[in-house]
Amino acid sequence: MTWTTSSTAVSALADQARRFAEEVRDLLSETVCESPVLELEEMSSRERLSVVIRSSKNAPPLLTVDSRPILKLEVSYRLCLAKDMRYLRTDQSTFQVRSMAKGAPLFRYDYLASPQSSAVPSAHFQVHAHRDELLHAMYVSDRARSRPAQRKDLDPASPRGLQMVHFPLGGARFRPCLEDVIELLINEFGVDAQPGWQNAIRCGRIAWRHIQLAAAVRDDPETARSALQELAQDAPTAEDRLARI
Repeated sequence: MTWTTSSTAVSALADQARRFAEEVRDLLSETVCESPVLELEEMSSRERLSVVIRSSKNAPPLLTVDSRPILKLEVSYRLCLAKDMRYLRTDQSTFQVRSMAKGAPLFRYDYLASPQSSAVPSAHFQVHAHRDELLHAMYVSDRARSRPAQRKDLDPASPRGLQMVHFPLGGARFRPCLEDVIELLINEFGVDAQPGWQNAIRCGRIAWRHIQLAAAVRDDPETARSALQELAQDAPTAEDRLARI
């Protein structure tokens, strides 16, 4: 498809991307980072116009335990307009968690609308760290609630890193959102959180799933109509279910 970069399209994309960036900034500031810095950059090609929103490379959100920086959370979205030129579409997103030391991230959540290989799930989770590095990060805080899973040692005759595995995570419409990653960091790693973070996570996740559900309905209106026929006209929305991780 040839992307038409009309002034209307450019304005609509810029406005929606700016609002989305504000929502991401608010989410971070209301949960785990007091003053997050996000960068916006317009990207253009022959096929489409897009906007990249990313956490600052010079000042990424720092996650603390007892006010001491322990982890870094790097966030990136590549956004464009959907075919109807009305709705914002995510072409690519990455949420990666790093230790304060230099090197590869501990783990990352990736979404690619169009993976270069059909063997790579569009939404996936990758672990780059060794088990000991992850366990160290989890044991720093006494508020962490997870118990280390028992794992078999890798075959020494065929050494492989966990980063080689791409874990599927629900595809384009049902992939994890940033709220899910933040809740993981608070619950499993015990990072410091702002007062009222639970409400920010709940509201953000419900809003995200409303958007994704609407997109899924547009993908498959036949199934949507069939499901709606089974419900009473005044059937309420199950907000509690939408809020679950």
